[in-house]
Amino acid sequence: MEAARYSKGGEVFVLDMGKPVNIDDFARKLIKLSGYEPDKDIKIIYTGLRPGEKMYEVLILNKENSFATENDKIFIEKLTSVSPLFITNALAELEEGIQYNNIEDIKNSVKQVVDTYKIKEELAITNDEANLKKIMNENLHDMATSERKAI
Repeated sequence: MEAARYSKGGEVFVLDMGKPVNIDDFARKLIKLSGYEPDKDIKIIYTGLRPGEKMYEVLILNKENSFATENDKIFIEKLTSVSPLFITNALAELEEGIQYNNIEDIKNSVKQVVDTYKIKEELAITNDEANLKKIMNENLHDMATSERKAI
């Protein structure tokens, strides 16, 4: 709500959400504060991640590409223009990488458009289709939270 106060239209806001919270610890404390005992009175069930959910959030704040607001937890991203031809070429390269299951080409194509994009290093890099889909699915949401160049 407060970010809207700084809006003039079309801005991308980066919010510093503070320290990560362990949801298991949070749930157990909430149960105890309610007068119950976790796992005895109230069972905690782990259902796994929903599509698009992540185990952690990463704050990517490039101070050279953003400026502060009066609130030290809200930043406004400086956007740069990108030509339609650049986007067309980048998408063509991405499509070719996907067509040939070439992970390196896919990473390079995404990196051209999203400067801060980083693929998770712990994933094995192979050219088999199942691994490619896994890598892309796990990283698509990361791309959305990275800084972007505006069209």
